[in-house]
Amino acid sequence: MWFGVWRVNGVLGVSRSIGDRELRTIVIAEPEVQHSSFSPKHDDFFVLATDGLWDVMDAPAVGAFVRSAISSHGQDGIAKALIDEAVNTRDSKDNVTVVVVFLTWP
Repeated sequence: MWFGVWRVNGVLGVSRSIGDRELRTIVIAEPEVQHSSFSPKHDDFFVLATDGLWDVMDAPAVGAFVRSAISSHGQDGIAKALIDEAVNTRDSKDNVTVVVVFLTWP
């Protein structure tokens, strides 16, 4: 079901429903796998995050935030800065976990 975000039976966020005993009959633990190609011309990082971030920021907003905040927070602090933005500025109501992977090209 869609209630602003995808929910299983209108209860749990899809990413949190795997392993939930009550929803075992309708939720499979088989992951969705996507393959992407990266290019040195266009890609310098990617972001892995829970729905607590994606509920309040879309991909272009996250990319713009990382690019604008990297100089003040550095690579080691940018994930925390995204979490702070989601929770404190954009009022995310869900748990927020963020990993930013910076790509280094030869």
